[in-house]
Amino acid sequence: MADFPLTYTNVAGDSVTVTPASVEVDLNQRTVRTTSLSGRQQVRSFGTSYYVVTLNFAPLIEEDFEQVKAKLTSLRGGVNTFTIATKPFTNKRITGRTDAGEAMPGSASVGATSVTTTGSNEFTPGEYFIFSNHTKMYQVISCSGTTLTFEPFLQTAVTNSHTIKSGSSNQMTCRLADDNITYSQGADGFTRISFTALEAI
Repeated sequence: MADFPLTYTNVAGDSVTVTPASVEVDLNQRTVRTTSLSGRQQVRSFGTSYYVVTLNFAPLIEEDFEQVKAKLTSLRGGVNTFTIATKPFTNKRITGRTDAGEAMPGSASVGATSVTTTGSNEFTPGEYFIFSNHTKMYQVISCSGTTLTFEPFLQTAVTNSHTIKSGSSNQMTCRLADDNITYSQGADGFTRISFTALEAI
């Protein structure tokens, strides 16, 4: 189970899930641009891309807020990692697919941008997924038959012993982007909180 949305047992003994009201996802692509006097541009890409995620919560009752606050405090700023499985990352566009792990009959090396899957046309552009042997988040660019093309390039080699995890089993591993956590309480007595996380690669 992911850390966010946050699920806990309240004082009445019921299971409660605190879900962000909105999720902002930014993709940070690392490039260097050079512009000549004539206006010609050269753009170079280096390294890999990473995601920045901001979770915004609606006004929280005290018990929900205390649970969120305790979880964030336990992270010790950017020291500890946590997982996010919010709707942008768990959306599945093709029904009947096994989220827990789409098998791969082949292998792919670091730097590859495509793999072969056992299923045909089982992913759609824009979907997020991870490989079972590492936590980097990838995004589907296209899926033609059994060829799945994605970005960024593969960070860790994969073999036919690994699977593709998507949909409800997909989680982004993150660190808090800031060591400071700010909360605000309105005159209505409800607490408001939002925080930003960086993908932990």
